[in-house]
Amino acid sequence: MESFSSTQAGTMIYVYQRAIESLKKGYFIQPERIVRKGSWEKELENKRRLQKQAVASQSAMEVRLNRALEEAEKYKLELSKLRQNNKSVTSFSEDQFSNI
Repeated sequence: MESFSSTQAGTMIYVYQRAIESLKKGYFIQPERIVRKGSWEKELENKRRLQKQAVASQSAMEVRLNRALEEAEKYKLELSKLRQNNKSVTSFSEDQFSNI
């Protein structure tokens, strides 16, 4: 069994008492830092919430882009019909003038 000096033993007792008090207060002791019990849960919950918001935002953006694409296709088709109609009217007018 290892023997400790009274100073070392006193220090160890103090450290253990502080650790027990911290645990009773809801703190986890990690080598790098002391973390409040539940803070990692809150952080995880915040990250999940942010991820859900990002997914929802991306989904909304995709819906808006699809609507814009559909509208652009509609106008493209309408423009194509108008050009075709314009060609028909122009050729019809030229035929009428050539017959006169």
